Amino acid sequence: MKKTLLILLTLLLFMISGCSSTVDNNKYVSMVKNGHPTDYPNSTYGTSFEKFFGSPNWKYFKSDDGKDVVEFTGSCTYQDVQVKARMQFILDVTSGTFQAGALSFNDVPQNQLITAALLSKVFENSSTEASSKSEEKNSSTNKSSESTQETFYGQWIISKLINNDGIGTYSSDDINNIIGKQLSFSSEKSSSFGDDISIMKNIVNNPTYQKLVISKDDFVTGYRISFDKLGIKKDSVTEINVLDSNNTIQCSFYILDKDTLILYGGGAFFELKKK
Repeated sequence: MKKTLLILLTLLLFMISGCSSTVDNNKYVSMVKNGHPTDYPNSTYGTSFEKFFGSPNWKYFKSDDGKDVVEFTGSCTYQDVQVKARMQFILDVTSGTFQAGALSFNDVPQNQLITAALLSKVFENSSTEASSKSEEKNSSTNKSSESTQETFYGQWIISKLINNDGIGTYSSDDINNIIGKQLSFSSEKSSSFGDDISIMKNIVNNPTYQKLVISKDDFVTGYRISFDKLGIKKDSVTEINVLDSNNTIQCSFYILDKDTLILYGGGAFFELKKK
């Protein structure tokens, strides 16, 4: 979807840094796409950019000076001319944050003021669209939520360890303690799971379930493990991220079938069986 970018004489002040909703061993691209600006906590970079630009594309690379970089390209209209925008994000993987770097239109470098104005326009557009749809969405949410039951809702038992990459955060004792534990997911509450066993004590109230379809190739790129080793027979898998009220991921799992989920955390994959 293409939008016209208007650069006003009085530029809006805009935070060009972002915070990611996960610092797990996931794809660097997902770290940016799932992040959000401080002023727009409910608008992710992924959703906002893919609404604003035509032909959106994301890729990760490591720069010559060793920095982790995610690059976005997409088309928009700038000063009545169709251009290809290219924006780079510099990642700080340790802190789970990133910062907007170089921006160019048709490979012509732009300054930071233009970068700030572009980001402001992108997220203003996303916020406006969300507001205009809120009434219609709210009026139908109650009806649909009553009738819709997600396949992963219910009680689940961590039945076994599927794969541990050997450099994760869980010790052998941790893994033995995790197996047999119970997790539950519903529209009202969700269990938590992450890089530390203590996280399992946390409960997410009124969770948001983010669904992503991950291809076989993207999965291998992100996790360095094949579908075969996890028992996934298809060419893609549905990833579910449990988000709390701050849009922070508190649990991630993959749907294998209606009775089996694959739980991820701390560099390890566990099998979840429906109780």
